[in-house]
Amino acid sequence: MSGGIKLKRGTRAELDYAASRGQLTQYNPIWLTDENILVLCTSATTYMEVQNVDPCVRVYRSTNQSVSIAGWTKVQFDAETYDTNNTFDSTTNYRWTPGIPGYYTVSWSVALDGTGLTGGASALYKNGSIYASGIQTSIVTAWGSVILSGTEDVQMSATDYLEVFVVPESSTSANVLGSASASGTNFKGKRFRSL
Repeated sequence: MSGGIKLKRGTRAELDYAASRGQLTQYNPIWLTDENILVLCTSATTYMEVQNVDPCVRVYRSTNQSVSIAGWTKVQFDAETYDTNNTFDSTTNYRWTPGIPGYYTVSWSVALDGTGLTGGASALYKNGSIYASGIQTSIVTAWGSVILSGTEDVQMSATDYLEVFVVPESSTSANVLGSASASGTNFKGKRFRSL
């Protein structure tokens, strides 16, 4: 790793930096806790948590969302169960930009209903393009609903982002079903190793 220090869980290192003009050298111990929190000591008695090293998120759709029957529609995950690094945009772009390079595992589940619904499809988009397709995990019920889901491992840079899109099949109208309990339409993601 160029230009930085890489720590393993539970280890400790010292960061040596010189003040301007090389007049003074100070030592600030840093370590990575067992909970994957990077900690910087600002003095012998004070410290601050710099960041949770492994971003993870669980978001969901809280209310029903109307979707187009003519093509792919982005699922607008508008509520968060947790977002450890504050990297999921649940108000504007409805996408996850983890911000830390690595390998991530993500999963999604989307409940669709609609008049004349015979099925549907879901897809994980990376940087605006289809990356992986989901599967239909339940049959169309008598009241016209279906569950679409998927799981995928994704290599991410610091600026890559992920979104989920759906398209209903043979429907005159369709909705993504939302729920205040986060049990229906949701998205989860977590980094499982660095690059």
